[in-house]
Amino acid sequence: DYQSGQVPVGFDKLICTIDVQKNRVYYVIRAWRPGMSSRLIEWGELWGDTDKPEVWAEVATLLDQEWQGQQIDLMGIDAGYRTDEVLAFVRQHKGRTRALMGFERLPKPFRMVRLEVDKKGKTRKHGDKRWDFDTTIAKAWVHGRVHWPKGKDGDWLIPSDITEEYCRHIVAEEFSEDTGKWNQIAKRNDYL
Repeated sequence: DYQSGQVPVGFDKLICTIDVQKNRVYYVIRAWRPGMSSRLIEWGELWGDTDKPEVWAEVATLLDQEWQGQQIDLMGIDAGYRTDEVLAFVRQHKGRTRALMGFERLPKPFRMVRLEVDKKGKTRKHGDKRWDFDTTIAKAWVHGRVHWPKGKDGDWLIPSDITEEYCRHIVAEEFSEDTGKWNQIAKRNDYL
């Protein structure tokens, strides 16, 4: 009952997540309200070599963009690829961005890790923070929300003009009861 780009009434927090690839970033912006209900606002790709500053300038523009007078409150960026570029961006936009890293299993759903040394072995002046999360739990949560009753607290809806590509990404993995792991069954899962 809403179109992409629209922020439904009562949804006052915008959160953006970004998946970094070699030649582009995938982004998803969702609006949230108390009770963990969420609406997909916008999704897309920003093309460019992610080891160059141009694509990160586009990410900064996205961070400052407004949807019906609202800006993104928090942007989480996957730091599993192009880690140094992600951490540099997070430092430049401190307070509104977080470096994220998914792990198949963690002892708890998420944790904050201080990164004191870069990949070249140099000590970072102030260190960086990265938020690690358990992808098994996160994917199960998303898949559970797909089947959540509409209108109940915790529902997770998509706009009426959603693309088939987005939907395919979300259901690109399925859980195996035999192995206890998520298996990728489609080529792309970047929006997930």
